[in-house]
Amino acid sequence: MMKRSIFAALLFAATIVACTTTSEGVNTRVSGRFVGSNIDSVYLERVSDNFSSPERIGAATLADNGAFSFEFNVEDGTSPRFYRLTFPANMRPVTLVVAPGDDIVLESAGDIFLNYRVTGSEESALIQEFNRRYFDAADRLVHAAEKLMVDVNNTADWEMEAYSAARDAIQVQVRFIGSNQDKLAAFYAMRHNVAESYIPQLSGMGINTAHRQSLLSGLKQSYPDSPYIAILEQEVSDDNT
Repeated sequence: MMKRSIFAALLFAATIVACTTTSEGVNTRVSGRFVGSNIDSVYLERVSDNFSSPERIGAATLADNGAFSFEFNVEDGTSPRFYRLTFPANMRPVTLVVAPGDDIVLESAGDIFLNYRVTGSEESALIQEFNRRYFDAADRLVHAAEKLMVDVNNTADWEMEAYSAARDAIQVQVRFIGSNQDKLAAFYAMRHNVAESYIPQLSGMGINTAHRQSLLSGLKQSYPDSPYIAILEQEVSDDNT
């Protein structure tokens, strides 16, 4: 009976601690607890240095209380990188900025993306703040666009709501980047864009070359070895051609 109990405990531990590497580096941890989300597993992905294709590095089944944990090694002294928590369902990923040795903890009840909170990483907390405000406006825009297709008797009202929501999303993005010009969270925020071409009245209100140049200068000061600097340099160069 005792052997069976020990085996069960080991199996449980292996399920919760889903990825641990033995290569040289600093032990780094992302853990948390998601309750009431109707999911049973979570995946950890490392975003590539060109901010395109993510690489899955671990998977965890949630415990009965919603807990999960990923432990992995990150090379000491390296610049922080973007990681993502993704889910089996069609849900938005949770993006984190992870530095060597971080111990990042997430908590959420209900809808993960709308309700998650994160500690142990200032940059990740800034991303959570941006997500909450930006996607509130972005979701309003999607809702208005859907209504425009079916509620033909109130077209003017839904066009006004679409304009208001798109304007709010753009303002959230511009103000966030302007307030965090030396943060990777601002680089993340810049990757999200409400298409101004769909609402001509908003043309020119969004991210422009000046924002990219300011962020580039800030990141060179705070993260001089960051691989994401090269992306911004290319974008600024493209703006000027």
